[in-house]
Amino acid sequence: MPSVYSIVRKGMNKFIRKLPLMVKILLIGLIPIGFLSYLTVEFYKEKTAKLQLFDNYKIYIAESADINSLIDALQDERKFSFDLSMTKNRRPELLLQRPLTDELIEKLTTTGDLSLKGLTSFTKLGQLHDIRIKIDQGTIGPNEVMHFYSNNIFRLNTLNTIPPANTPYLQPIYQDLMTQKILSEMITYLGIIRSNIYNVLYTRQYMLETLFGTVGTHDVYLSYEAELKAKAKPEVWSEIQRIKNNTSLKTTTEYLDTLFKKFLFDDSFTAADWWKVSEEGVNELKKLQAAIWMGIDHKINGLHESEKLKRRRTLIALVLALFSVLLVVSYIVTVISRTLSELRFEAEKISNGLTAENIQVETNDVVGALANSISKIDANNRVLAEAAMAIGKGNFEVRVQPRSEGDVLGNAIVEMKNELYLYNKKMEHLVAHRTDELARSNEDLQQFAHVASHDLKEPLRKISIFCEMLAQEPDNIFTDRSKLYLDKI
Repeated sequence: MPSVYSIVRKGMNKFIRKLPLMVKILLIGLIPIGFLSYLTVEFYKEKTAKLQLFDNYKIYIAESADINSLIDALQDERKFSFDLSMTKNRRPELLLQRPLTDELIEKLTTTGDLSLKGLTSFTKLGQLHDIRIKIDQGTIGPNEVMHFYSNNIFRLNTLNTIPPANTPYLQPIYQDLMTQKILSEMITYLGIIRSNIYNVLYTRQYMLETLFGTVGTHDVYLSYEAELKAKAKPEVWSEIQRIKNNTSLKTTTEYLDTLFKKFLFDDSFTAADWWKVSEEGVNELKKLQAAIWMGIDHKINGLHESEKLKRRRTLIALVLALFSVLLVVSYIVTVISRTLSELRFEAEKISNGLTAENIQVETNDVVGALANSISKIDANNRVLAEAAMAIGKGNFEVRVQPRSEGDVLGNAIVEMKNELYLYNKKMEHLVAHRTDELARSNEDLQQFAHVASHDLKEPLRKISIFCEMLAQEPDNIFTDRSKLYLDKI
């Protein structure tokens, strides 16, 4: 029982065999065209997906910047809220700050990013409205205010992540992303530290407890600083060193180092002075972070535009290649079709008994072999035709060589030559025999004529003489009628 494969193969072979040659050639040409079309579509999809990925990176960068902005806004609001709960001052600044914070919260909650879904619930920013009411009513203490805002700031900072390190498309900017993330952590932890210090300097309460509770945060800050040194670009670390040694950050960090070394507050700063100096130092870090963000945004835009240009160029190249293949295939099909049409025309001439005049063997392939075969047929037909004409004229010496054992025409001409040769010999023999017989007949006839002439001539002469003698007899012997008869004799 034949297998399914053999049945399908036979069916395909039968189907393909029935197709016209041009259709078969077109099918062969359609394979590379189809492959190039598939590559073009897949490449366009891949490049479009890559561009979409870059768009997502741009959105991520923008969202990270918004998170940092929200953290800054909450830090400012924390400061003003703490001051209001302590001294009932800074209300105008607080009222101006709240709309800025709300605007950033609204912007992040409406992005549609799944990582930010439920932002106001898991960060407890949803309680911000109630906390503000309590702050305005004076029903919440400064420590609770500091705790609420610090927890939200710390939680928001955990959302400011970076993509995996093995993301190939982000390699040109990955180091900058990592640097800004470390800076973000440093700014957040430094913000918590300076707020706690500000609280202690302002209230002069729970100083030692606050130091013990904050020393771990300071250690984490120092670990991020060490990480930044290990991972940042040399020029970025040089800028960090410049900020640390030549700006208010130097005063801030030196004060913290002394504070956590001695675990003892001194009179170096008042709360207001500490906040001002530390804020200036933190702002220097924020400026550096903002500069890095701008560089990242510029690079990601450059990568995005570069990918768009690559997609456009490669797509144009693929389309040109597709059209080139299409044109080449069309041209080849046209040339093959024209060549086969010419061969068909010449073959029809041969089939009608004419001779071919325009058969050119130009290639060493199946078409060239076909042209060569038709040319050989024409040449052999000419040889056989010339031989047949020579035989028809009686030249039986002409050589007739059949093209093969199965050459019907060649063998028929050879047989015809032999038959005509034998017939010609027979006719020559018959003509010679009949000529001999005719010669004998002519000789007999001449002898008969001679005999007849000799045997009749003398009697007739005598008859003529006697008739003349009778005619010369006297007139009275014969009548006129008798004389008439003698004249006739």
